[in-house]
Amino acid sequence: MLRLAKIFGCLALLAFGGQLASGYALLGPGANDPDTWQVPEIGYMVGGDIGTPKNLGEEYRWNTPVIYYGFNQNFLDYFGSNGVAAVEQAFAILNRLTNFSKYSANLSEVPLETMRVNYRAQALHLYDLKTIALNLVVEELGLAESDRYVWTLRSRETQPGLSCPWMIYRVIKRNFDPVTWEPSSYLNGTLYSYVIDEYCTGTPTATTTPFTVDPLVFNTYPITSMGTFGYGQYTTAMTRDDIGGLRYIYGTNNVNWESMSSDSTFFATNTGGGQQLLITSNLTLLAAQALTNNAAALQGLYPDLNIVATANIFTNIWVTNITAYFTNYPMDPVGTPPHQVFTTTRTLTVQTQYRHTFGNLMTFVLRNGVWVMVPVPDVNLLTGRDFYTVQTTTMVNSPFDPVGTPPHVSTTSVTYPTNEVVGEYFILPPSLCSIAILGLQATFTNSYTNVVSSPTNGPPGSTNIQSYSQTIVNYSTNHWFNYYPVECLTANTNLRQGIDHFTFVRANYDSLVGRFFQPITNIYSQVLISNSQPYTAWMRRVVTKPDFLITASDLLGFLASRTTTPGNFNDANKNPGISGPGNIEPNMVITFNKVGPLLQNVYGTNYILSGLSESTARTNFIWGSFDGGTNAPVVYPSGTSIANLEAQILFQITTARPPNGTARTAYPATQLQATGAQSLTWSLAGGSLPPGLSLSPSGVISGTPSSGGTYSFTVSLTGIIPGGYSRTITRSLTITINP
Repeated sequence: MLRLAKIFGCLALLAFGGQLASGYALLGPGANDPDTWQVPEIGYMVGGDIGTPKNLGEEYRWNTPVIYYGFNQNFLDYFGSNGVAAVEQAFAILNRLTNFSKYSANLSEVPLETMRVNYRAQALHLYDLKTIALNLVVEELGLAESDRYVWTLRSRETQPGLSCPWMIYRVIKRNFDPVTWEPSSYLNGTLYSYVIDEYCTGTPTATTTPFTVDPLVFNTYPITSMGTFGYGQYTTAMTRDDIGGLRYIYGTNNVNWESMSSDSTFFATNTGGGQQLLITSNLTLLAAQALTNNAAALQGLYPDLNIVATANIFTNIWVTNITAYFTNYPMDPVGTPPHQVFTTTRTLTVQTQYRHTFGNLMTFVLRNGVWVMVPVPDVNLLTGRDFYTVQTTTMVNSPFDPVGTPPHVSTTSVTYPTNEVVGEYFILPPSLCSIAILGLQATFTNSYTNVVSSPTNGPPGSTNIQSYSQTIVNYSTNHWFNYYPVECLTANTNLRQGIDHFTFVRANYDSLVGRFFQPITNIYSQVLISNSQPYTAWMRRVVTKPDFLITASDLLGFLASRTTTPGNFNDANKNPGISGPGNIEPNMVITFNKVGPLLQNVYGTNYILSGLSESTARTNFIWGSFDGGTNAPVVYPSGTSIANLEAQILFQITTARPPNGTARTAYPATQLQATGAQSLTWSLAGGSLPPGLSLSPSGVISGTPSSGGTYSFTVSLTGIIPGGYSRTITRSLTITINP
């Protein structure tokens, strides 16, 4: 948080050249039981503070490993695509962090100093947008200003019989060593002391002001202390004490009694229902009915099916009818038995077909010897290799058989492959989140016979009858599974390990309705402790709006603000006299000031118009983006073109789903598609392609898959959007490989 802005109400030019301040302090709700002493009179909850420093064991943290952010129109209008890129650089710094459990004990691989100075930006009085954004996000992750609370007031009392400034102060530490966890005066290796500033006028207040014992130490501020950063200063990475604080909060050895996020549901299997039996059904039949029935008709056939959306299309199809009959050829001798012949007719027909999206339709695949349930959002996207058998039986006389010879019986069978949807399905009841398959009970193969035609020839009562019949035999397989029902619990409090790692993901935000364009379903796991034993539990979030919304507004003298309500600090520990631990709840709003450039005039009486003209005004702040390169800083508002703003929306990966393939058969080379940019470079960003397939930099998926299954992966695309700027986007895709 920005200390001087919040304490004194306006921003001033900060002295450059002070000493390093680092370390970690834990953030929690202000004036919370039992910390009712954390009041503004001694420096807490002032000027926009969203919380106060807490003791060890009283930390607050996120327990959802994937955190979503988005930009609204106010930010895009003022900061444009350059501003979006700057804030995304801040999130990229956090996404580059590895699992906290993988850092060394003393964090020796993490730098102590990451602050740099761009002197051109300093002369222009620019504040770095990326740096301030990183500071504000890290604060929302649970770290308070370490330099501000290395020494802090516990109480302030008037000396007996006297008045302000004759006071008695008690000073404590709320800064902790990242290795030993002991309260410490050292921050990133620099020793700190303090002085107390007392203000007796107006509302009497007092605060501690830290300073370095060695006046020659170079300032190397951690991210949590960006309030002490000045013009032209920017950061390149997290410092050692920033990582130390996050490691303490989110480490796997930090086990807290806490609830899951309020927008999550818990997958529970021990609700008393016991084992149950599941019988799957023929997916080919449902797919055929879904293709030709509208939502109402399909709902009538499958009452429990959750049809999320429906779209219809019109298509032209040729209906082919084959008719078999018996006739004599023109030159046949008298008495020759009729011959079997066929007539084919084709009729053009317009047909209405439907494409439904389902919310609870599941299929099953066998992966590495384990049956896994997989959602099927749209059966029209599934193809397979089904087989059907055509069996033809003919009773006919040979041309030169004597009169009265019984007909000969001939039977032939031919098996044909198809590309129909194949497999089996299960409709998940609304009361369940999922099912846990315990084992396979039985497997059944079913056949369905359809008689196509059965013409006959011969006088009634005659034994010399010639006939023809054809049947189509379809096969399907269904399984019987033993399973536990997995119910959805909306309230669940447990002993939980820290999540050890978090990932920030951007999603496009609709400013008009205040939510994402499409809801995001995120299924994640956490390690819980029960009976002193760890176990993995699964949760599901349906996210409709950003956990972090980035916006802009006129804040006058403040660089930025955060909107955090008391509900964002969820205290799961209800023991009297204990503040926390607890979890931090979405949704956060980070607002950047768009009033600048801002000039400040202060009236004085030394001479005429003192402080009242432009020449005597003082530049308070201007937003910019800069680094250590030779490129000129970007100054906001930067007058970003409409093309650049449109590129934020138009640069998209348009491939919805690559085609399915078949194991041990060459996969059809598929070019991934995108719009809105040039000079495209593709790469795999997460998950895994089916074994045997690869993704080229040009975006072509090819190869020969070695095994069947459904594989989810994330592709990353970097391109040059209008205006010459490079931007990277991602998209999750799925490929199904049939056995």
